Amino acid sequence: MAKIVITFLLSLGIINTPNLSAEIALSKAHDGVYFILEKIDQNNIKDWLDYATAAEALSNQITRSLYFIEGVIPKKDESEKNLEKPIKDVTNPLLVEIIRKATEPIKKLQKVEQILFSGFDGLTNFKSALQNAVKTDEDIKSDVWVAYISTKNPASYTRGNDKTNDIEMAMAVLVKVGSPLVMHMGIARNPFYLVYGSAEHARISPRLHAFAAKVVLAKYQSPKFLITTPLGRMADLFKEVLPKDQYAEGMNKDGTWIIRDHAVAIFHYDDFRFKLFDRDIKDANRELVLSLDNDNKKPYSWLFLRLHASLERHPYFAAKLAGLASLFPESLVLIP
Repeated sequence: MAKIVITFLLSLGIINTPNLSAEIALSKAHDGVYFILEKIDQNNIKDWLDYATAAEALSNQITRSLYFIEGVIPKKDESEKNLEKPIKDVTNPLLVEIIRKATEPIKKLQKVEQILFSGFDGLTNFKSALQNAVKTDEDIKSDVWVAYISTKNPASYTRGNDKTNDIEMAMAVLVKVGSPLVMHMGIARNPFYLVYGSAEHARISPRLHAFAAKVVLAKYQSPKFLITTPLGRMADLFKEVLPKDQYAEGMNKDGTWIIRDHAVAIFHYDDFRFKLFDRDIKDANRELVLSLDNDNKKPYSWLFLRLHASLERHPYFAAKLAGLASLFPESLVLIP
């Protein structure tokens, strides 16, 4: 079936597979954006690390500048005249461009600051997760995919083309053949898109998670659950779009599927214990999905060495992968 779909799209000129340098899946949504899942390998990891580094640096620059500008721009008058002073005080040309392009500059600046601050750790975690793809230790190494939303079809790029400004949002997806768990990590809006991009799309992060889940289910047989430690706002968005029987939050409490012997136990410690069930831990008919302790935890280093650092601030969130994938109804094109 996938080959038929690909042949049809090729006949329409929608995709051009020779320009793709990695395994990829894509879907064009009704609002004109592309959802893409691109596998990280030796050919493209440098490009994605460069993107993450540049986006992280720009995000920090803009956040610092906006902190200063907020106290300078008059709150009740958004006229161009009253913007001249803060523009003169800003040395970052990208920030000047944000101010000058916006129809409502103050609202635009406040929105950009809110977006970047809410995803403060996202770009850093995204860059960190990419390293899983090139680890030499098999227990730490995993398949790493970049799930991203772009205003351009990635198949239209040739080697050397820069797609940085076209990416609206991106995150890392960690998968291990044979594991029932998948991790989504480092989701963040792209600050370059905030400057140069076209219309911003609201509430797209749950759709990106759903798209990634749908592709993973199509390409792997073992994954059944997403597990992550999301920021508060992302957890709220998950809970808004998922039925209550499709997710659980936290551990060792009513309604969750996760048990850990110690709430602050760290993967490195000998007392680490982890169990994941397919339903409420008080349910007598529950099925044990995964059980780890100090004797058998090592093969899951690829996952828990990424998760534990933020657990004390952001509790576990587990979701059934099939339920999450069902939230993305658009068709997929899988390119082997």
